[in-house]
Amino acid sequence: FFKQKTAYEIRNCDWSSDVCSSDLRPALPPLELAEKWRLIWHSSLAISHSMKWLPRIVGLLLLALIGWWAWQKLTVTDEQRIRRTVGAMQRAVEKMNFLSLDSYIAGDYHDDRGLDKSSLLAAVRVTRLQYSTFLVFLSDTTVAVDPDRQNATVVFIAKVLATPRDGGAESELFTERFRLTFRKLDNAWKLTSTEVPKLKFE
Repeated sequence: FFKQKTAYEIRNCDWSSDVCSSDLRPALPPLELAEKWRLIWHSSLAISHSMKWLPRIVGLLLLALIGWWAWQKLTVTDEQRIRRTVGAMQRAVEKMNFLSLDSYIAGDYHDDRGLDKSSLLAAVRVTRLQYSTFLVFLSDTTVAVDPDRQNATVVFIAKVLATPRDGGAESELFTERFRLTFRKLDNAWKLTSTEVPKLKFE
């Protein structure tokens, strides 16, 4: 018959303590322990060294941002900003980026056709979705900024070429002269009205 081992024989324990010698992990040799602490020490040094550069990097980024802002304020004129806004609106229509187009239109927009901002965006969307390609060419652009630097007028000739989604060749949709009115809101130029003046082409 096999002899059943007692609890003392199974585990070499000190019954006066809650810790058994069989439960303890063997201690690391001195060399391995020293190597482990050396790696931890070098890692902490590397982290502290990289942290020293963090304030410098943040300072350089802030300096670049301030420099860019100052350059925009001192060298970029309102006329240039308005021309960029008109170009961005043109690309938004061509690429069907209606969210971007919305950001350039003032909330109190109106035009000579009785459209407000929401109805204008809806009309542009419906028209644009009928065509697979939609190219807008602007010419004879003039920008006039009021002396108060808060309002401006842009006049240009727009020629639109488009290709129908249901097939067919690219064709000219229209060529018209437009007059756009902009107002400076929150340091950005927003479209407030549109007219199609009956002006003769020179």
